[in-house]
Amino acid sequence: FFSKYSSWKVRGATLGKKGKHLVLKVIVEGTKVLNPCKDSDVLGIDLGLKNFAFMSNGLFIRSNKIRKIKRNYAYLRRKLQSCGTRSAKRKLRRLRGRERRFMRDFNHQLSKRVADLPYGTFALENLKGIRKGRKSKRFNRMRSNWSYYQFRMFLDYKAEDRGKNLLLVDPRYSSQECCSCGYIAKENRNKSKFKCVRCSFSLPADFNASINISQRAEGFLAEQAVVNQPKVTIDE
Repeated sequence: FFSKYSSWKVRGATLGKKGKHLVLKVIVEGTKVLNPCKDSDVLGIDLGLKNFAFMSNGLFIRSNKIRKIKRNYAYLRRKLQSCGTRSAKRKLRRLRGRERRFMRDFNHQLSKRVADLPYGTFALENLKGIRKGRKSKRFNRMRSNWSYYQFRMFLDYKAEDRGKNLLLVDPRYSSQECCSCGYIAKENRNKSKFKCVRCSFSLPADFNASINISQRAEGFLAEQAVVNQPKVTIDE
């Protein structure tokens, strides 16, 4: 398997333990010839706290398990930090490692499932700077613990390996815009429910947002197709 990438440049490596075995993971970089995917449909994905991912095809991944495990880790951290002993600090370091590995494994499995879906393009919101928003202390703490960027990076290279694309769209008003009539209003959304005050169209709020993300990506791809279309002149 490694011979496929023997000519690539090594960019990093991690050494870990799995049971009684040592596992070496090598990160390589290079150029790979890809077969473009024949699927042309776009899948919009809305990332959030209640649902880690809600997709425009109706599939969604709940965050219950993640939130429960993270709450448990937060409780253990508080207990160990209150001790302040050297053994407690050692346990804290091990705890941080376990939490990172759990989230990394979760993102690997989810990104693989999504990349295998029959879509040629996956659209996500560009969430750069999401942690700078002014929200409650509890909300900011929960949001800072979510590894959206890691999921995006995993999905990016897994999609590319399958000849597919990842597209980032403008996130503004995606949760307030009606995916049916396009009307934008703050009153359209009430917590996890969405109902347009103009056309009365209703959906779960995350579902509506994922459809908006998909539609924005489709609009961008349509514009790019027009721009890249060659001009043909016929001399009579």
